Amino acid sequence: MSTAVSGSDPLARRGAADRIVHAARTLFAERGYDGVSIRDVAERARVSKANVFHHFSNKMGLYKAVLGDSSDMFEEVVEVLRECGQPPRCRLELFIRENLALMLRDPHSVNLFMRQMMSTPDNAQRTLAEANVVEGFRKLIGNLENLQAEHRLAEDVDPTVLAMTIIGANFIFFRLRGVVDQISDRFRADDPAAFSAALIDLLDATTSRDHRPD
Repeated sequence: MSTAVSGSDPLARRGAADRIVHAARTLFAERGYDGVSIRDVAERARVSKANVFHHFSNKMGLYKAVLGDSSDMFEEVVEVLRECGQPPRCRLELFIRENLALMLRDPHSVNLFMRQMMSTPDNAQRTLAEANVVEGFRKLIGNLENLQAEHRLAEDVDPTVLAMTIIGANFIFFRLRGVVDQISDRFRADDPAAFSAALIDLLDATTSRDHRPD
C-alpha cells in the first residue's frame, strides 16, 4: 500500500494523528466499531499501520480518541454561552447556530454517537459513548444554570429541558435536511440559519425580561 499523498488534497495537509482520527471517525460511523480494522483506518488515512500504532496503542485507544475529539468540538461550542458582555438571547442564538453548524459540518460524529447509543446495552463502546454524551450535556446544562443564577434566564425554566430542546431540535433538522424543503415553506436545507433564528424566537420566553446589561 502506498502512503504517498497529494499536497492538493485537504486530507493530506492534516497531521498524521489528525488524519487517523478523522478516518477512524468516518469508518466507525459507517461500519460500527467491530466492522473496522486498524488496516482500514490506515488505508483511509493514507498512513501505515505502524503509524497508527505509533499514535494510538490499539483500536480501543483510537476509538476513545475519536470520541474525545468529537466531544471537545461540542464543548468548544458550549463555551459561547460564557461570553461576557453578551445578553442571554445572543448567547443562546450563537450556541444554537454553532451547534447546528457543527452537526452539519461533522455528520460523522453525530452518526457515530447515534450508532453507539443504539447498540447492544452493556457494550463497551456504547458505555464510552454514553459517558461522553452525559459529560457534554452536564457542561451545557451547567452553563445554562449559570445564566439562570445570574438572572439572565427566567427562574421557572428547567435548564435540562432547555438543553434537550435545543439539541433535539437541531438534531431533527440535521436528520431531516434531505426532506426539510418538503416539510416547510419557511425553512430550506441549505439555510440552517433561518431555522436557528426561528428556534431562538420560540425560546425567547426563556430569557429574563428584566435583564439589564452589566
